[in-house]
Amino acid sequence: AVMLDDPTTASELAALLPAREPLTVITNGLESIDRLKTAAGIKLITLGGDYQPRFNATFGLLCEQTLANLRANVAVLSASAILGTTAYVQDPAVTQIKRAQMAAAERRILLIHSAKFGSSALHRLADLSEFDLILIDSGLVDEHRQALDEAGLCYRLIKL
Repeated sequence: AVMLDDPTTASELAALLPAREPLTVITNGLESIDRLKTAAGIKLITLGGDYQPRFNATFGLLCEQTLANLRANVAVLSASAILGTTAYVQDPAVTQIKRAQMAAAERRILLIHSAKFGSSALHRLADLSEFDLILIDSGLVDEHRQALDEAGLCYRLIKL
């Protein structure tokens, strides 16, 4: 079972998942739901909750309670910003659901664009050490790569 969070990055990944069927996908992102709803071999679990048009996703108590009753093999999440070795998210409701997704998964992967390094957002999501793997596009500058290396973090640069 794979858990995806809400942003467009996750929906791009969702488009690749039917090639990995049979697979269960758990998500609160409506773009991911839209991409997977007719995919053969994909069991789709939607998280429900309060719909937020700004994010095209669901959040809130119902979403959080559903997550508390599920367990995924892996959660693939993103963040708004990376400052040092800490991931941040701008919105408190989004932060809360991402933390619940992290708690509901055996492994956690952060999928992040290199442009988000060196900036901050309002709410702390997690230290990067809380992720089993960090996937970053190949545009990561040496300064940020060195910080990841010094912290002993597991990351891979990927071609987008």
